[in-house]
Amino acid sequence: MELLEQLGPFGIGNPRPNLVFEAAGVYTTGNGRTRIVDHNMRTWYGFYPAKGPVHKDGFARIVASPMVRMEMGEKFINLNIKEILES
Repeated sequence: MELLEQLGPFGIGNPRPNLVFEAAGVYTTGNGRTRIVDHNMRTWYGFYPAKGPVHKDGFARIVASPMVRMEMGEKFINLNIKEILES
């Protein structure tokens, strides 16, 4: 993740890279907060600014831009989700 951050600073002339992730489940709330479960049953968190909640059990591909966030003194990866694709 540090390697991606070294590509910055990010802005209009240098946008963050988008990556494709495979997920076993995607669950969002109405306010955009998202929980993604991968095939190893690890949980990832992100933000998806779509209208309304999304609940997908089963395989889905996610196009997202990862970013490092700091919360309560700890760094973690947060996914800024651009699109959720059907399998």
